[in-house]
Amino acid sequence: MRFIIMCAGSAERWKNHMGTTKQMVPINGEPMLHRTIRLLKERDENNIIVTVPSINFYGKLPVPQFVGSNEFDIDKVINVKNLIAGGKTILLYGDVIFTEYAIDEIIQSCDGNPPPLFLGRYGMNKYTKKHGELFAIYVNEKTIQKAIELKELHKEELTRMGGWELYRYINNHPLDKHIISEHFIDIHDATDDFDYPEDYDNFVKNGGLDNLK
Repeated sequence: MRFIIMCAGSAERWKNHMGTTKQMVPINGEPMLHRTIRLLKERDENNIIVTVPSINFYGKLPVPQFVGSNEFDIDKVINVKNLIAGGKTILLYGDVIFTEYAIDEIIQSCDGNPPPLFLGRYGMNKYTKKHGELFAIYVNEKTIQKAIELKELHKEELTRMGGWELYRYINNHPLDKHIISEHFIDIHDATDDFDYPEDYDNFVKNGGLDNLK
């Protein structure tokens, strides 16, 4: 199984909070990106790639790096079109703090279901107070082609074009309606992403660091 951690974004909303990128924010003393890599390696998952804005943007990493573009959020997915090895490929969002349970659930769900599969949370996280976040996408060549189609057909009309829009496009839902139906696994624990400084601050303040098992 191949894991691609998507970290090629500009992270402008993070505003270099705490003097670092959000992917490298400390989680109990460990940079978040390093934590995700470690959790995968602890499960004997060693086929790991990180997409980056430039080589060593996050410093030296214990896995290969691949430079990706970031015109739209959907480019995080399109970036991997030449990295799919023909087998199982799971995209993980690089700004997500994963619990051990979430990593296990992602691996097991993608091993037992065909792509496409979107894994995330539909409801609210009690630590960040955020609703509806995607954590991972299980993809194949057809999924990537759908992402390319979405960008080509709608880049002039959509102010946002990312994983949720891809999910709706694949399921034939209105692109601006938050509807959950097929191809979705709900993971509802401390796992969440950090877009803004207040997301991380709320996570810490509300005890998220103590509930990462």
